[in-house]
Amino acid sequence: MTSLDIESTYTRMVRADTAYSNALTAAYGRQAGDMRYQTKEQTPAIAELGRAYVAAADAWRAASRPRLVSAAAQRRRARTLPNF
Repeated sequence: MTSLDIESTYTRMVRADTAYSNALTAAYGRQAGDMRYQTKEQTPAIAELGRAYVAAADAWRAASRPRLVSAAAQRRRARTLPNF
C-alpha cells in the first residue's frame, strides 16, 4: 500500500465516524456516547452507519499494519545494545 492508499482509507474512516457520531447525536442527544455501544438499541439506519464505520476502520488498520509493524521493528533494532 502506498501512503496515498493509507491516507484515503483513513479519510474514509474519519468520514464514516463523523456520520455515525452525528446520527447518534441527532437521535440521542447527550446519550449519544453511551448509545454508541448499545448497538442492539440503535435504529437500523444508525446501526448501518456503525457497521460502515467499523468496516472503514478495519480497512484503515489493514492498510496501515505493514507500516506499523515495520516501524516497530525499526524501534526494536534501535534499542538493541551492541555487544562489547
